[in-house]
Amino acid sequence: MILNPNELNFYASTEKSETTQCKLQYFIMISPEPGDVPPTGTETFTADNSPISLIPQISLVDDSLYVRFSVYQPFNSKEARNITMKSISGIFLDQFSLPAKCITLPYPLVNVNTDYNDWKFSSEELGYYYTYLQFNLDRYLNIPMFTLLDTTSPYTCEFEQYGYTILKLKCYIVSGDYTDPLGLTFNVIIKDPTPGINRNTTYTIQSFIDANADIPDGYPLKYRDVTKVSYQDYNLFVYLNASDDVYFTTAIVQPLNSVYLNKLVFSNSTSRTLLFFYRLIEDGQKVLIQNSYSDEMKVRFETQFNFQTPITLIDSVDVTFSQSPNTVDSQLFLFSYEIDGEYYDYDLTFNYGDNSRVVSYDYPFGTTLVSGGLMQANIIAYLPKFVNLVGSLSAQNLMNPSIDVFSKDLALNSLWPADEDEPGLISIQIIPIGHQQVIVRVNAFDNTSGVYSIQIYELFQLYSCDIVSGTINNGTFEKYFDYRYSITSVPPFSLIIITDLAGNSKTEYLAKFPQVPLIPDYFYYDNLLAEQFKRPISRIYFKSNNVDLTSKNVKNSLYIYIENSHPEDIIRLEINCINVNVYGYWNSKLSMYQADFTLPMNMHSGVIPYNVYYRQLKYDSIYLPPTGQLSVVSESTDRLPPLIVNITQPQTDYVDGGIRIQWTIKIEDSVNGFSIGMAQVRCLQDPYNSYTYEFVQNGSMYLEEYNITIIVPNTGASLIYNLVYMELYDRAGLKSVYNDLSYIQSINRKNPVVFQDVSPFCKWDSFYSNFLTIPINGVPKPDSQPPSVTEVYQSSPSIDVTAVDRSFSLTFTIVDIDSKLSQFHVPKCFLHGILFQTVNVTAKLIYEDIPLAIANYTCIFDNIPYGFGYPGASLYYTISGYSDIYLNIGGTSPSSKIGLLFTQSMPIIETVLPIPQQSNGDLTIVGKNFYRAQFKIKVEYTDETFDYITNITKKYQSYMVITTKYKEIRFIWALSLNDDIFSRYIIPEYTIPIIPVIRCPGTPECGGTQNGVCQPTGCQCTPPWTGLECLSQIINTTPKINSTNPSINTDFNTTLPDGEQVSLRTLVSFMSLNELNQNGQAILSHVFTTWIYTNTTSKSSLSDIQEYTYQTTLKNSLNTNVTVTLQYFTKGQVIEFANQKLEMLASTIKYRIDMSPYPFQSTVNSLRLIMNTALESNSNIKSSCSSQESIDTDDSQYVKLQVDTHSLYGRFIKRGIIDYRVQTISNTIGADSTTSSQESNQTSYSSSTNVGINIPYYKYFVTLDPDFSILVDTKGADTKENSLCNQSSNDDSNNSKLTSIQIAGIVIAIVGALVALGVGYAFYRYKVNKRKKEQQRINKLSDYKF
Repeated sequence: MILNPNELNFYASTEKSETTQCKLQYFIMISPEPGDVPPTGTETFTADNSPISLIPQISLVDDSLYVRFSVYQPFNSKEARNITMKSISGIFLDQFSLPAKCITLPYPLVNVNTDYNDWKFSSEELGYYYTYLQFNLDRYLNIPMFTLLDTTSPYTCEFEQYGYTILKLKCYIVSGDYTDPLGLTFNVIIKDPTPGINRNTTYTIQSFIDANADIPDGYPLKYRDVTKVSYQDYNLFVYLNASDDVYFTTAIVQPLNSVYLNKLVFSNSTSRTLLFFYRLIEDGQKVLIQNSYSDEMKVRFETQFNFQTPITLIDSVDVTFSQSPNTVDSQLFLFSYEIDGEYYDYDLTFNYGDNSRVVSYDYPFGTTLVSGGLMQANIIAYLPKFVNLVGSLSAQNLMNPSIDVFSKDLALNSLWPADEDEPGLISIQIIPIGHQQVIVRVNAFDNTSGVYSIQIYELFQLYSCDIVSGTINNGTFEKYFDYRYSITSVPPFSLIIITDLAGNSKTEYLAKFPQVPLIPDYFYYDNLLAEQFKRPISRIYFKSNNVDLTSKNVKNSLYIYIENSHPEDIIRLEINCINVNVYGYWNSKLSMYQADFTLPMNMHSGVIPYNVYYRQLKYDSIYLPPTGQLSVVSESTDRLPPLIVNITQPQTDYVDGGIRIQWTIKIEDSVNGFSIGMAQVRCLQDPYNSYTYEFVQNGSMYLEEYNITIIVPNTGASLIYNLVYMELYDRAGLKSVYNDLSYIQSINRKNPVVFQDVSPFCKWDSFYSNFLTIPINGVPKPDSQPPSVTEVYQSSPSIDVTAVDRSFSLTFTIVDIDSKLSQFHVPKCFLHGILFQTVNVTAKLIYEDIPLAIANYTCIFDNIPYGFGYPGASLYYTISGYSDIYLNIGGTSPSSKIGLLFTQSMPIIETVLPIPQQSNGDLTIVGKNFYRAQFKIKVEYTDETFDYITNITKKYQSYMVITTKYKEIRFIWALSLNDDIFSRYIIPEYTIPIIPVIRCPGTPECGGTQNGVCQPTGCQCTPPWTGLECLSQIINTTPKINSTNPSINTDFNTTLPDGEQVSLRTLVSFMSLNELNQNGQAILSHVFTTWIYTNTTSKSSLSDIQEYTYQTTLKNSLNTNVTVTLQYFTKGQVIEFANQKLEMLASTIKYRIDMSPYPFQSTVNSLRLIMNTALESNSNIKSSCSSQESIDTDDSQYVKLQVDTHSLYGRFIKRGIIDYRVQTISNTIGADSTTSSQESNQTSYSSSTNVGINIPYYKYFVTLDPDFSILVDTKGADTKENSLCNQSSNDDSNNSKLTSIQIAGIVIAIVGALVALGVGYAFYRYKVNKRKKEQQRINKLSDYKF
């Protein structure tokens, strides 16, 4: 079995080939068949009786042989290679063939995307333009690796590949002053990758800059430079006329090298506003910003900013480390450090040897004292009793340069055993127990300190506590993983790292450890293009593809089907320009994935770019079909968040309980309107705790004043309060942020904050920082010592970290002999385990005596993580964050041990899957301690009955499979053999689906098993059968196209299935468009008279069709255009309309009807589109019957006109596209052409009716989409209860000998959205000797008024 087929399917290139041959690398598994001698792992292999090119890597796992080897194959060779396997002594064992194609890239490389000059751009990222090339390739080639741009032009492009075939271009103008005229084209060159061949395929692409784009004299540019206290924002607003066709963008030349950050933030019918935003956070940074624009066919560059930060932006922070003495435990090391300056939350990466863990030092973690601007804190390191080669502890902080690296040599106990040997890996098993849910089982060893950590790629991480058998020195480790929400890739250079307690590690590479099994339902990094090629998007649409966002947020849904996908998978929809990132799930009714999202109001009109992720595969909307394009329209664009246009000096007054501080701000959001806001205030002397104030819109949403009010304690001391953080949201969800702490809390220097954090002060021309600070005058604080912790009580002396109940509590007292306690500062409790493991909870006040400055608190650790602190022997606690009213904040150091137990004696149920259980009742229970514990399983159902489960098919330490009754379950219990409760798992509420009894029309249903099968959606007919009951067959016809109107009026001859020749004539008539009042009465009728005809076959986007367009204009105040597009399908195919998949049979005639705005007399009025359908038969049967039927379902309406065995059958889907949205509509069968009454005619040999499509009030447009097919029917009208018959006395005529299949019927299947289309009428003639009488009847029918 070949385990890596994708890696063998590539074009010869310098990446994967040598001078004249391909290097094919195989990874195969050989398993013995029953009775065979198991392999030994010492076998030898030859290719075509010659030694293979590389020494194979062979490993043996569970009697299966895993072999990696390579062979070389000449270019353009397609021959297989024969591999012979022999024993080490030379005995023949087996021979097998392996595919060995070595194909060179075709030349020239053909681009099949003819619209590649149609550039796209995003209003959220101006300056970048997008298009794509599509090649007819069927194997791997790293196309961007061999793609380059004509370097003589000012253009530059970035390339991204999707599958084997798509190359996306992201292009822009590079920096530099080009004096030559701007070229209107540039070249993209793809080099032939074949070694030794020097040839290129060149594509000339039109520029995304319009030939007439220029900047007129006196161009109105306005710039604003706003300086902040702790960083600087530079804002550039560019104001354009809406009619200007201008290429204009701003680029940061230094230090980011042409990163475009312009965004369209406002537009209406007369103007546009662009915003460039840049935040400066580094001391002494030099910045050069240029504007690029086109002028007289040249690229011009204007240097707008060239500056260096004039002030120190980041406050000075001094850090001092020292090692503290410790008498609690020789394994416990304490390092205290002092911070002088404002320093807040940060992450430290601790390293002890190769053991590494990131610890979030979120205040008050580690804090022992805060007073007078000085903070003291502890680094707590509980280390194993083993000496490694490094002998040092280091901590790294990558976010702040003041603490880049902290490293301390440790004085380790000389009596501790030395461990300098690396651990080892024996085997890895990956056991699927659900879709993308696995049990990972690893056998590993370490002779001295023991195994501590096992990391497999970037996906799986196991620790000592995951041991299920043996010891950490030589044992089996097992853990459950669910990676359904993971998009992490496994690159070919992925590592498997095993680390022991002492910090020694062993690294295995995927390619050198072939016994690692493939991860089920997971893609590997080097196979992603192949996986995407095998999984194209075959169906995609939105609930609404065209959305009106004028002053309203709109909910929408994406529906997508990816071939070879799995229903239990999820997708992720990413719309970067509006920060949408949502998951989508399988919709079983539609058999598609569905992702729901909301579009914010007043977006810029146009096509919205987005990405879809399936597992690790990325799909870009740029190359998706028209149904996958998302367009929006707004009368005005507003992408600028709420801004502060005024702020007053803060005011203070004394109130009960403290001092009230109040700021008054005026918020403006002129289009979207302000919604909610939040502000935070901090004391300069206590920068670690915030007062938060939230407020909502009141008064005018467009311009209004708001008060930010907080009450602080009145300590009598001199303090300073600052408004340090603010978020303002508008109704579209756009957010402005003022964050005076962002340089510490959220700034990553490699990824600076950009537009999404635009400041609400961005339009200010002067400093505002003076308005954000207010001093509280008082006396110097009389106390500099924090409170202290006394009388700490533990709920138990030890914790079993493998028990079901892993709760633990601390009860303690805070006292202060000098000052009152602060009620605002609530302490936190921390537990510390070996190698930097930590958990914390916030304390709860249980008693307080304010005059005596005494408070009692409790910290309850409800559920300590399983195995926390193992394999250490102890845990330690600290308490931090309590304070007096003078902001002297205190904390404790570790002072006593908590015993740690690791018994694994109680079963723990953690999850149950699948829910609902499988139809056979099987459930997989995942948890801990199943193998070592003695227990039984009890299943309690929702009807309060229960079962004891004895049929456990598999029982391992972390999972087991049981069989239950197939009904709803409420609880699953793990009980002792004496019925004591070990563990209880509450099943989420669910319902076992009831499989409905499906009924379909017909006797037998669907015409019998030869004609079709009954499905939940109706009859699924077997070709050539079709129709509601699968009793009709398609008649292949070619219609006569009318050049004066869109009616079908065609005479033709055809042959029925039994060979009989039949003459047919079809007619479909468009009659009128009526306006109805709210009572359904016709108040105005527009009769269709004159049409303009165009043959548009060559312009159609569909293949195998003929297309013709008809247009007429209604004479009203808006000159409403009605366009009818007639399409004739020569072959069957599936199309999408109004979010529904429609099957177009061969010889189907489909209409698409588009209507422009209509001047309704009232918004409660509606329209009705009238079409006429009629049917007459002229057979020689002297007794004939006719009938009319209509059927109404959830999705469609059906009408059937029948004369004898001739039928006219129509289906009308109850939906249409109205004003960019798919809407439900109704249809009226038998509607009068000029009034609202019903109109139909019926005789024994003819039947006709009108069909009216009811269109609700609309503003922009309507789209309708009916289709028609001519079919042979098999049932007579005389079998229907409502038939109208004319009996003849001559019953023994020759006609009585005809079978039903010899009589032709017309079935016109109208599949419409907003289309209640009637279906043309047809005339049947069966015998040549009756031609004269038949012609008379046809002439009579022609007198009908349509």
